Amino acid sequence: MGDFTQEEFNLAWDHLKKGQCPKYLFVYVKNISISTHDRAAFKNYNKVLDLIETIEKKEQLYENFKNSFDLIYRFKNHIGMIGK
Repeated sequence: MGDFTQEEFNLAWDHLKKGQCPKYLFVYVKNISISTHDRAAFKNYNKVLDLIETIEKKEQLYENFKNSFDLIYRFKNHIGMIGK
């Protein structure tokens, strides 16, 4: 997870709640496999879990994806639903 991911989500959420841009909030989390022996990856994974918990507390949705093709597919589907 990037250094600013939690901050970016909070900023986007605050703007969304105030009726500002963004109008929609899309959150995607990549499915990964990590070893518990890789402390750095495990620590980062805990940050991802914290972000997911924040998203759920704010009653927002997130979606998991496998790879870049899956992400693009899911994003296009979500964008297509906005116009409907």
